[in-house]
Amino acid sequence: MSSNVKIYKDKLYFKNVEYDYDSIKLLLSRINKKIRITICSEKIFIKKYKYPEEKIKIEKYIDNKISEDFSDKSNLLFHYEVEKSERYFYLYSMRNHRINNLFYGAKELIIEPIQFKVKNKIFKKLRKHKYILVYYKIKALNHLINIEDGFIIDSLITESFEKVNTYINERSDYVLVVDKSLKDIKIEDINYYIDFGVDIYEEICEK
Repeated sequence: MSSNVKIYKDKLYFKNVEYDYDSIKLLLSRINKKIRITICSEKIFIKKYKYPEEKIKIEKYIDNKISEDFSDKSNLLFHYEVEKSERYFYLYSMRNHRINNLFYGAKELIIEPIQFKVKNKIFKKLRKHKYILVYYKIKALNHLINIEDGFIIDSLITESFEKVNTYINERSDYVLVVDKSLKDIKIEDINYYIDFGVDIYEEICEK
């Protein structure tokens, strides 16, 4: 069984206990060697690539693109998702926030940005929709993710609700999904409220 650790800014959370980087040894003594980390306050950077029609090894092609386009790749985490029928892929990157050094001794380490956890939860329920905007909030940070055909194509993290509202108002033909805990928020034309629940971020929001 994995130990689930969440990181929000300079704080780490495990079983409803908050740690900082000065108390990392205490945290490491309380978790096992299989660790699942959810990053809850970092922006993801997104690039879309078309790949050639000739037969290629997609993993090698993506590795080459990373080497070509990212001079500081050692300080970044990468993830990609491929759309085979149209021959393109999205490359996602995020600053690694010293994670590899913190959990160097782990036997199994899974790192997942909160944006992907939310997307996967939403898409299971709303896969019939092509365009989806999802709004949720973690402490002081407003999160908005833009999903198209099941892929995250844009992501916004900001303390400004006005930036979120402006982004939403500039889009049309989107289904708008809002976290159930934000029912009092002043946004027009909300299509769905969904309870993201404890598996997403509740233990952080309680702090």
